[in-house]
Amino acid sequence: MPTGTLVGRLERHLGVTSITHLLPLDLADDLHLDELARMLLDRFRSQNDTEAFALLAELTHQRLAQIANGIARRLSPTVDPEDLQSTFISRLFTDLRGSERQPVRRFLALAHTSMKNAVYDQLRHQKRAQLGGPRYQDTLS
Repeated sequence: MPTGTLVGRLERHLGVTSITHLLPLDLADDLHLDELARMLLDRFRSQNDTEAFALLAELTHQRLAQIANGIARRLSPTVDPEDLQSTFISRLFTDLRGSERQPVRRFLALAHTSMKNAVYDQLRHQKRAQLGGPRYQDTLS
């Protein structure tokens, strides 16, 4: 998507004054991307604005894919990076904590930590299965 079109959509959605400090917009700059993602996520959470969420997903898709690929490559080649990315986005969309939710200051750091923890969880489950240890669900009965 041309940057000009995206900037126009962001200006219309967030307000021109909200993003003037980021102009000229550089989507390759993680600081710009982080700030825009934080504003869009805040708007989605506070106003239940699904268009803001769609813009967030569109804006961060490429960078989140890079983060997921890096994590999968470093921690576990058996993990599908697309699954990491889609799980993170779906968790953002379905977060039901309401008013107790802390504001996000660093969106990309949140994404990195969340995806990394998802890989660690998968590795723990695989290790338990290999060792024949009890599954969490079995301990609940």
